[in-house]
Amino acid sequence: MKTILVCEHETLTRKGLVAIIENSPEVKIVGDVGGSDAALEHLRHNETDILMLEWRLPGGAGLELIERARLLRPKLTVMVVTNSGDEPFASRLLESGVTVLIGKNAPPAELMQGLCAAASQRVYVSAHIAQQITYAKLTGTEQSLLSELSNRELQIMMLLVDGVSVQDTAARLCLSPKTVSTYRSRMFEKVGVRSDAELTRLAFRHGLLEQEMPMTPPLLTQIVAIPQH
Repeated sequence: MKTILVCEHETLTRKGLVAIIENSPEVKIVGDVGGSDAALEHLRHNETDILMLEWRLPGGAGLELIERARLLRPKLTVMVVTNSGDEPFASRLLESGVTVLIGKNAPPAELMQGLCAAASQRVYVSAHIAQQITYAKLTGTEQSLLSELSNRELQIMMLLVDGVSVQDTAARLCLSPKTVSTYRSRMFEKVGVRSDAELTRLAFRHGLLEQEMPMTPPLLTQIVAIPQH
């Protein structure tokens, strides 16, 4: 039986995922955490086969977590369950080493299929996400703008649109404010915006802004069904 670590910053969603996973004969839960630092700490000290996460963690930490986790555990299978699985992020995630990619609006049965694929190290992508990848490649629409950003630029963008100042962004990423400003200017040029307000609107259209989102009915059903101890 494979072991799995769940990393999801929204507590209710994380507990719902855990409740579903507990019914799987394919995996055994060895931990559930709310952030990238806790996930990396777990991976440093515990053998883990699968990391399940929401890549859109606060502070843009998800992409960095995937990279660092795979360095710590080269044989680790990464499974992303996300509200931000549209293009260009889906392709970026798959290129970063994600094996299973599922939207949070998927029914529990599809999550179980993804778990089975992860346990056997097979690639699995939700049908609607796969369709978006194909459509974006065929049309070359605005979605390709953000695909021009490096992982670092995308992380800085996510911090800035979350309202984090250049100085605080620099402190979080161990960079100088001048370096962050350089990244910001380069980013503006790549995506064709001239201000933070335009950047925020672009991020909103692509689902990068942190928002209070209603629980999807399938997951809510699973949470209600959690037995009380």
